[in-house]
Amino acid sequence: LRFPAVVRVQNHGPMDGRHPVLLFLRWPNATDGRPASQLIGFQSVHLRADEAAHVEFEVSPCKHFSRAAEDGRKVIDQGSHFVKVGDDEFELSFMA
Repeated sequence: LRFPAVVRVQNHGPMDGRHPVLLFLRWPNATDGRPASQLIGFQSVHLRADEAAHVEFEVSPCKHFSRAAEDGRKVIDQGSHFVKVGDDEFELSFMA
């Protein structure tokens, strides 16, 4: 199971430039040694002055949202998970 996450970025400056677009996952409860957030995607985009572009990431819940349980099995915790780019954050919920 995979889904695309599409982000619109824009160069608001007067000069052309390269911009890193970082996609993070944030768990609402960072417990059991889990980090508060984790980088799950990265792309570098070159934009001309005032140019906008769409950047697409492929998100795999099994790969990006899972954690190792005490017995070593990979599990996805039920409830909210958050995908974040810059200051924008989007909630995703998983139910059993």
